[in-house]
Amino acid sequence: MRNACFFSFLLLSALTVTAEPAGVVQALLEGTFGTPLFYRTQTVKFDSEVAKRRNPEFEAIHGHHSEYLIERFGLGEDGRQAERLQKQRQRDAQLYTNNY
Repeated sequence: MRNACFFSFLLLSALTVTAEPAGVVQALLEGTFGTPLFYRTQTVKFDSEVAKRRNPEFEAIHGHHSEYLIERFGLGEDGRQAERLQKQRQRDAQLYTNNY
């Protein structure tokens, strides 16, 4: 029963999606596997050297391995970043003085 309901749903959806009149086989194929537009190939202009050009600027802003960026994410976005940064630096100072 479940398979019959699924098959009828698939058949109805395939028949209602296509705007132009089509055969049952074509409607089933397009409903199951997608229209030919889905499989159309596209060309994209890709510059493989862009990462090498942008890396120095990114590291200057966000630090090596994004350490400054990760720190900013940890501070939040609610306007209390300075308060959290101060608490974290106090905590880190206590950790380093207690361990060494």
